[in-house]
Amino acid sequence: MSSDDEFEISNFEIFEIPDCTPERSIPHNLEITRVSKMESDCKESGQQLFKTDNGSSNQDNIMQMLNLISMDTIQDLQCQMVQNNLKFTAELQKISQENETFRQAVTADVQRLSSMMNTLPPVSVVPSTILISGSMSSPALIIPSSGASSVVPSSTSPQDFQQQMLSMLNNTFSKLTTVMKESKSSDSKADWPKFNGDTKKFKHWHLAIIAQLSLAPWKELYDPTTNTLLKTTTNTSLNEKLYAKILLCLEGQVFQDMVARKHLRANGLLLLTELSQTYRPSHVPEVTAAKTVEFWSTLKRSSHESVDAYYNRFQALLDDLEEAGEPIPIHSAIRQFIFTLGNDFATIQNNYRIGLLPDEWKTTDWPSLLVLCRDYANSVRPYGLKQDSTSDRDGSSFDRSAHHKKVKQWFLNPVKFKAEMEAEQQKHVGKCLYHLTKSHPTCDLLHQERM
Repeated sequence: MSSDDEFEISNFEIFEIPDCTPERSIPHNLEITRVSKMESDCKESGQQLFKTDNGSSNQDNIMQMLNLISMDTIQDLQCQMVQNNLKFTAELQKISQENETFRQAVTADVQRLSSMMNTLPPVSVVPSTILISGSMSSPALIIPSSGASSVVPSSTSPQDFQQQMLSMLNNTFSKLTTVMKESKSSDSKADWPKFNGDTKKFKHWHLAIIAQLSLAPWKELYDPTTNTLLKTTTNTSLNEKLYAKILLCLEGQVFQDMVARKHLRANGLLLLTELSQTYRPSHVPEVTAAKTVEFWSTLKRSSHESVDAYYNRFQALLDDLEEAGEPIPIHSAIRQFIFTLGNDFATIQNNYRIGLLPDEWKTTDWPSLLVLCRDYANSVRPYGLKQDSTSDRDGSSFDRSAHHKKVKQWFLNPVKFKAEMEAEQQKHVGKCLYHLTKSHPTCDLLHQERM
């Protein structure tokens, strides 16, 4: 080997590759494959690997195949177009036939009406006019018939009469459709109150439901003489609708409980009775005794409560006792109502004791008594009720002692409770946080606490 062919490679030994013969394979990865050998043989010999007899014949065959494919595709498209045209034609024929049938039916009806008009007896003219299609017609004719009288114009041709009849029918159907839509929308949009199982809110929810049932179309389920719901009804369809309506008003666990009770299904009245017994029990002796004690002992009108609000609370308790089988006589109930109205009614109460009440105050009608009490309360307090010191602006109960205790903790550590004091001060601008009055600001009291 020459010096140009030598390579200096570290960590390797230089060795010579032995002479390769055609009979001996070369021991490395670049072994000549058979394909490459075939190609080299072909190149050396000058012969073609794939031999064709006629090159143009292949092109002809390919073109013929393409022509056949295109012809088949065109035929398929044409067949589809023909089928679509046939379907469209058939549909057009069907529609035309239906239109022709409808036209013939209308024509037959009009001819029948015309023949009936021709066979009617003589008519009498009356000096009245009718309004057809928004215009006044000539004097009308009253046509006697077996069922009821009909009114038609006296000087109208058959064609005009047909047009007027069609116009009247259209107006009638349009008005009927409007009325049906309005009644459906008014019933569907009626927003009945929801009930989620809160016992404290059941009484108001139940009263609202009874008020809804006193209106149409639920009047068949309401007894106006006793102002209560019926126990049963023969109108099963209306009772089923009430069941569905009440279920839509229920939410949460109460909805699941009532749906699971199979004996209530399709019976709205029974469902309301079940709800009343569950969330407002009336036949439990202990509950009845507690309500009786409340009526005779603890039930009183507070100083910040209006006469109407106390009247509603009083009547609700009366209804509970009556449902429990412990009704209060009307005279005893009225006397208890008057003597629990508070100091504003001291004069009325004294006159009741000595029997000097005016005649109008001796009524047994609750609505009349409510009007008398409301008017008397307004005469005693013409400027209305003063807000109670234990109530905040929105009328909810206010625990003043708890508020004082909280503010004292803030004053003891004003740095820690700075954010709370600022937020509370924004609610009561210009007032002392402790006393909630405008006589002095909060800073004065805070200075006294630090001293």
